[in-house]
Amino acid sequence: YAERTYHDLVDMPFFVGRFDLDSATVDGLNVRLATYPAGTLAGDARAAFWAQYRKLFAPQVQVFGERPYSSYTTMMVFPPEFGGGSALEHQNSHVGIYTPEGIGQPWIASVTAHEMFHAFNVKRLRPAEMVPYRYDVAQPTVWLWVSEGITDYYADLTMLRGGVIDSAAFLEETGNKIAQVNQVPAVALEDASLSTWIHPTDGTGYIYYPKGSLAGLLLDILIRDASDNRRSLDDVMRETYQRTYKQGKGFGATEWWGAVSRAAGAGSSTASMSATSTAANRSPTTACCPWPACGWSPTACGCRGSASTPPRTPPAPWSPPSIRTGRPPRPGSRRGTGSWPSGRFRSRGSRRSCGSAPSTAAARARSFRSRCGAASRS
Repeated sequence: YAERTYHDLVDMPFFVGRFDLDSATVDGLNVRLATYPAGTLAGDARAAFWAQYRKLFAPQVQVFGERPYSSYTTMMVFPPEFGGGSALEHQNSHVGIYTPEGIGQPWIASVTAHEMFHAFNVKRLRPAEMVPYRYDVAQPTVWLWVSEGITDYYADLTMLRGGVIDSAAFLEETGNKIAQVNQVPAVALEDASLSTWIHPTDGTGYIYYPKGSLAGLLLDILIRDASDNRRSLDDVMRETYQRTYKQGKGFGATEWWGAVSRAAGAGSSTASMSATSTAANRSPTTACCPWPACGWSPTACGCRGSASTPPRTPPAPWSPPSIRTGRPPRPGSRRGTGSWPSGRFRSRGSRRSCGSAPSTAAARARSFRSRCGAASRS
């Protein structure tokens, strides 16, 4: 057995022992589901998840216009003594470790969609600071809100576009994310991204998941509005993927915000979003509050405008269901740190505090890397 590089070799997890295995061909793709211990995920619960799982591939391939793997395997472990859930992506697979109490619960399909999307966004499309991967030093980046948060938004999109859940579930989950963001101190998206290497104690340590997801939703809405629904965040993901990963490099502000600007077109309101990513604020959804079709009250999404302000109507045929997303709600949960049934989600790595951060995003990343590389373990 051989791979092109050491990274590709060690990026191939495998099971040895007694486990259950299902396989099928889905739109020409070899798809497998392996679960351990044997007999744990079985019966109606296995059949239901297998049906959901097979619906998740096509929506993600449609975003990027290609399928970067010839096969994909989802590997699940259900330790009897484990009380939480955790998952890690690989280039053509992922491994999830879950409490047995999660069997039959909708959040497992959501985590699966999230990790599957990472095969595109992270394993291939990723920030320039992480190209190439290194195992000897930390690689902090201010773009984790894109790599993880927007991946979480696309987990929602995948679930709805695949018909696993409906738009009502998406709106409910979006409300849950707004509540999560509003429960912690205001923090900029870029600062939140760096926090995974710092581990702040004010509750914002993993807020880049829900806050980045909401930023993705807002960008999607703004691009659809500016282009009369001719373009969307899908165009941004596809262009950035083609112009960076396919060219053997990572993305930065020029590539990301350039793609956003081109998708939205001249004169769009998305220009302010690049500044918003460095500003400390709470929910980024306030820009869509004047639209009645959003379905959220000004109080719920943090708007402070006048109640007498005439509502702005989005251009037809836009409406939240056309964004096609959704995920069964997981009240009080946050991937990476929040509460799950009977336990907590395990984080992947830790870092000691390394002092104050510089004021600009680029300087923060450079300074953090130079000062704190030796203090990390990933």
